[in-house]
Amino acid sequence: MQRNISNAPQEKQITQPFVLQRAGANSGSVATVFGCSGFLGRYVVETLSEAGMYVVAPFRTEPKTVDHLKILGEVGQVAPIRFDIRDKDTLVKAVEHSDVVINMLGRAYETRHFNYQQIHVDAARLVAQTARENNVKRFIHFSAVGADLNSPSPFLRTKAEGEREVKEIYPEATIIRLAPVFGPEDNLLNKWGYLTRSDRIRVFVNMDHKFQPLHFLNVSDATLEVLKNSTTVGKTYELGGPKIFSVESLLRELILPYMETKPTLITYPLNKAKRYVYYLEQLRGASFLLSEVENSQVDLVTGDGSLGLKDLGITPLGIKEMSDVILKVFKPVKRMNF
Repeated sequence: MQRNISNAPQEKQITQPFVLQRAGANSGSVATVFGCSGFLGRYVVETLSEAGMYVVAPFRTEPKTVDHLKILGEVGQVAPIRFDIRDKDTLVKAVEHSDVVINMLGRAYETRHFNYQQIHVDAARLVAQTARENNVKRFIHFSAVGADLNSPSPFLRTKAEGEREVKEIYPEATIIRLAPVFGPEDNLLNKWGYLTRSDRIRVFVNMDHKFQPLHFLNVSDATLEVLKNSTTVGKTYELGGPKIFSVESLLRELILPYMETKPTLITYPLNKAKRYVYYLEQLRGASFLLSEVENSQVDLVTGDGSLGLKDLGITPLGIKEMSDVILKVFKPVKRMNF
C-alpha cells in the first residue's frame, strides 16, 4: 500500500472519523504507537493487537528494546521500525500506512540529549504535523493530569504546551491526561517499596501532595475505548483512580503497614529538596526525580466535571489492585501479620 504525498501539506477534511468497528477480530486497521517501548506503551500495543489491529512500533535505540512487543500479536501483526524524532523522513515511514497515530512520547527527567521542550512540545508538534500531512484519520495524544501553561513545574508546563501544539494541528485530536500510574514496573509503589527497606527514608516530595493513582490496565483499556467511540473525537479525558491519596496517607495506609519495623521519615523543604535531588540526579543515584519534587507542589487530581474513565464505560481499579502490586514489591521483606 502506497500513498501519494505532495510536498505541500494537504488540507484534510474528515467526514467520517476513524472508529474501530470489529474489536476482537482482525479489523485491518493500522496504528502507530510512539513511545511503545515504555512501561505503558507495551500494554497499549498488546490491547490494540488483541482488538485485531496491526501496530507499527517505532523505536529509537536498539531493536532489542522492542523485541518483547513482537510476541504480543500474530506473526507480522506488530512491526518494529526505527525512527529518529529529529528526522521527519523516519516519521513519515512510521505513519504513512496508519489509520491512527498515538503519541505516548514523554520524559520523566531531562538529559543532555533530550529536554522537556524537545520531547513534550517539539516532538509532539512534529509527530502531529507528520500524521496530518499523511492523512491519518485519528490522533491520540497522551499528556498528564495537572498540565497547565502556568504551572510551577517545567514538566507539567511543557505537557500543556504540547497539548496546545497538537490541538493547533489536529483540532479533532483526543487528549488523554494521566494521573500518576501504578503497576508492576511503575516508579511509584516500586520506589516506596525499595525505600522502605531502610530504617530511615529521605522524603524529598511534599508530604501533603495529593494524587489519584491510576491502574496501568485502565490506560490501555481507555485507549481502545477512545478508538471505538467516535464521540471521543476532539475531547480531553482526565484519567485517575477511585481514591485520592496524599504522600503521607499512601505511606501510612498502604506502605508502612507491610514493614516489620517503622522507618523514620525525614522530610526536606522545597528548595533544599530540589538542590539535593538535582545533584543526585546528575550522579544517577536519585531515588526521586527532580520532576517529582516539582510536581509535588501541585495536586495531581482529576478536575471537577472533567471527562474520565466512567465516561468511557471503564471501572477504575484501585485499592485491591494497589495492594496486589505492593505484595509483589515487598515479597523479599518480612511483613506484619494482619
